[in-house]
Parts: sequence; C-alpha cells; structure tokens
Amino acid sequence: MLGWRPSRSASAAIGVLAGGLTFGLMITAQYVVPAIAARWPFPRPALSWPFPRPTDPTPFAAAGSLLAALVAAAGVVVQSRHSARVFREEVDRSAKAFVAETDRARRAVGLASLWRLVDRWDSDSMRGKRKATASLLLNSREPLRRRTLTDLLNEFEMLGFLVCTNEALPLREAWEFFSQWALGYWYAAEPDIAAQRERDPTFYSQYDQLVRKLADYEGQQLTPTKTAEDIAAFYKDPDVWREIMIFEAALDSEQVSKDPQNANKGNGPTGDGLPPAGEARKPPPKL
Repeated sequence: MLGWRPSRSASAAIGVLAGGLTFGLMITAQYVVPAIAARWPFPRPALSWPFPRPTDPTPFAAAGSLLAALVAAAGVVVQSRHSARVFREEVDRSAKAFVAETDRARRAVGLASLWRLVDRWDSDSMRGKRKATASLLLNSREPLRRRTLTDLLNEFEMLGFLVCTNEALPLREAWEFFSQWALGYWYAAEPDIAAQRERDPTFYSQYDQLVRKLADYEGQQLTPTKTAEDIAAFYKDPDVWREIMIFEAALDSEQVSKDPQNANKGNGPTGDGLPPAGEARKPPPKL
C-alpha cells in the first residue's frame, strides 16, 4: 500500500519544529507556569486540600516537563524512522550497484575469454589439429586415445565452463560462434567420449551441459520451434556430422586454396569429399 513518506527536507523541518516546541514547553514549565501559579487570583478553599494546592507550581512544572519529554520523544522516533529508512535505501542502492558492477565485470571477462577461444580456434596450429582430427573421425570412430581430439574437446570443455558453471559468457554468444562445431564434434567423437566417461563420469561434464543447452537454444531459434531432442537427433545423424567433419578436413586444403577450378570435383559422396571452392571457411548450414 502506498503512503506518504516525508522527504529529507520535510523530516529535517519536523525535527526542528519538534525541538523548538520542546524548548518552548520547557521554558513555559520552568518560568511561565510558576509565575502564573504565584499570582493565582482565586481564593484558597477552606477545606484541607489533600493534594498540592493550585498555587504550588510543582504539578504544573511536572506536567510541562512530561509534555515536553513526550514531544521530544515523538520527534526522536520520527527522525529515527526516517534515518532507518534512508539507511535501508542506501544499502539497497549500494547492493544493486555492486551486483550490476559484478555482472558487468563477469560479462567483460566472459567476452574476453570468448575472443581468446575464437582466436585460438582459428589459429594455424588449431586448424591443423582440426583437420587431422576430422580426417581420423571420418576414417574410423573406434574409441582411441587421440591427442589432437583431446585438445579439441578440451576447448569445448572450457567453453562449457564459461557458459554453464561460471556464467561469464551468455549462451547466445556461444551458440553464435561455436554451436555447429560443438555439436558436430560431440556426436562425431561420441564413442571416444563415452569410453572416457565410462571410466570417469566427470570427463567432459561441462561439455555435456553445453551440448544440452546449445541444442535447446537452437531449437528455440527455429520456426516452428523444435525440442532439444530434435536437434540432438539431427546432429547425431551420420550424414550431418560427417558433413561437418568433411568441412573440417578441408581446412587449408591445397586443392581448395590453389586449384579452385577442380575444387568442385568429387564434392561429397562423388569423390574426395572436399567442399566447393569458396566454402572451405564457411560452416555447413544449420537445421
């Protein structure tokens, strides 16, 4: 329920008024009341007065002091409540500012990490590993300890940590830059991942969460929308993940970069599996 809340200037005025009134009552009780009582114009009663006579200034002074004390206490209560409210408001503002600053700092760290991951993912050494790993996965999916594959999967494990656990990187950015590679390598290397997770379930746990979130987010971007299970089934299709691996195996291909006239020869199932000229650096289309 809304109510009137005095501003700082109004509360200050109330405090000054209460103080002035208290001072006036104290002066009245100390000097004015006794002077009036001393000059009481009415005759004293003949009966024995069991209480202090009206000419006695003590009750008047006591009443004035009590009233002054009550007014002063009321002023203190009003001022205390206002101070407490102002303090709570300041604490709330400080807490909100701290949370906002923390979020901005975490987002800045996440974006910086994203750019480092993007740069490393597209570096010459990583492109070589991607090409070699994709060629291995196209030729055999037997669960083997492949160093280059482990390096690639560790990249997605780090990305999953930033998105799912640390929450420094928004899911949208991860989906925009890495979704097809993350989903494609997950299902292409599924036998290797399953073999390692059978020995230790914590292996690639962040990557696993990332794949689930990416599949769910990608399904929401489609029209009509699809479920995460639909997206997972799509990428699990050998034709789909093999298309992604064919693209990866063609990275920095001599045929694509130096002989574009023959780059279309044998595209896909008709030959050596290399993509057409100009598509070596473009990922395959989404669902």
